[in-house]
Amino acid sequence: MGNFGIWAQMLPLLCFLVTILLGSPLLTLAADQGQTCATLYDQTNFGGHGLELGDGKQFSNLEEEYTNSSTTWNITASVKVTSGCLFTACNESHFDGHCQEFREELKAVPVSFANIESVNCTCATVSNIVL
Repeated sequence: MGNFGIWAQMLPLLCFLVTILLGSPLLTLAADQGQTCATLYDQTNFGGHGLELGDGKQFSNLEEEYTNSSTTWNITASVKVTSGCLFTACNESHFDGHCQEFREELKAVPVSFANIESVNCTCATVSNIVL
């Protein structure tokens, strides 16, 4: 009967581990498709036209892939990154050249990095928590 007490104490932990291993939605890290991950601006200090990137969005050739009302995106002067998100930018298309990761806003993109050609943005959000 003494061993029963040990198993009774371990039962919640065992149930938790089995639930995790079987893929229950106890804890899910997921992309929130409606969330803005970052916003690119064509002027410094977040001025001018803005281009919102949703969570999980990427452009391997920003100038060719993004068009809005026959306007192409060819300059990024400042960037706002949503808290908890990671914005990756490269100065050549297809994520070549110099790439850099940003987790905070840039009121002015450095001149040496102003020619952003490819971008990716992801946010880690915790959802579907069941207690």
